[in-house]
Amino acid sequence: MAASGFVAAALDRHPLLPGSGTAGDFYHVAGPLNLPRCPQGRPVLVQAGSSDTGRRFAARHADAVFTAHMAKATAREFYADLKRLAAAEGRLQEHVLILPGLSPMIVATGMRAFFSAWPTITVCSRNPLLRAVRT
Repeated sequence: MAASGFVAAALDRHPLLPGSGTAGDFYHVAGPLNLPRCPQGRPVLVQAGSSDTGRRFAARHADAVFTAHMAKATAREFYADLKRLAAAEGRLQEHVLILPGLSPMIVATGMRAFFSAWPTITVCSRNPLLRAVRT
């Protein structure tokens, strides 16, 4: 095996399911999962969205939150609020990660990009694209 390879010790492996394995119409798994347990000891919990209910749920349970904001100010407000809520739940703020969403536009020219983005620009008056086109 190469020096950079990954080896799981036999004691670190965990069965996928109790018993001899599992099978379906298109698969059969009979052995242990040959990966070490993740640091938190369970699957990563990711919450998507920015509603008040979603924020409270994420503050209490999530390892990461996927969210998209069109303006930097609302993104900063979301970040501060989520970190505050996590602390109120007795969690370390750094244990709740925020995964920002992006909305890329791929078009042939800058002018097409401007017109494709026009609905967004009208919502976000401080959009960098609008400033770039004005200059």
